[in-house]
Amino acid sequence: AAAVEVLASPANASVLLGNPFVRAVHEMPRHGRGDFLARLRRRGFDLLIDPYWSWDLAWARTAGAIGARQSLGLDLHGRGLYYNVRVPAAGLPSLPAAELMLEICRRGLGRPLRSRPAKIYVQPGEREAALRFLDQSGLDIKKPLVLIHPGGHYLEQRWPAERFAETAGGLLRAGNWRVAAVGGPAD
Repeated sequence: AAAVEVLASPANASVLLGNPFVRAVHEMPRHGRGDFLARLRRRGFDLLIDPYWSWDLAWARTAGAIGARQSLGLDLHGRGLYYNVRVPAAGLPSLPAAELMLEICRRGLGRPLRSRPAKIYVQPGEREAALRFLDQSGLDIKKPLVLIHPGGHYLEQRWPAERFAETAGGLLRAGNWRVAAVGGPAD
């Protein structure tokens, strides 16, 4: 019954559009962040969950600036200073990102939260636009298409290029797949 709102970077905000479980998506502005965060602070959020677990403290500071009644985050690399619900990093299993965040929430909130398959909610017209784009790119859309995204924000998040090439080659040799690499300007 919670009303969920998400603060996201410009690169990630659009992924949440149309998600029926998210009441609002707030895109972090490139400029004027102080006023923006002050407006969010005045909203008086009950719980803030910071899904970040790297040494970079920018999002932890953002969590502190929003000032929710409870803020949950991983106690790692000094991040715990910004939360009042700290989840120790020691003993966390090695999991994919979404599952790790869910485990951090389970431990911090003391609740048996269920895992669900990830889903992106396609907006009206997006499917048709994607099919047109694929057709114009010369990809045979009658065969299953595998999109490979080799990007990653940090170097340690990136799989070696040879592995992507090996995977794409294997799919192509199997004969029933089309493979395309995707990415953004920073990739």
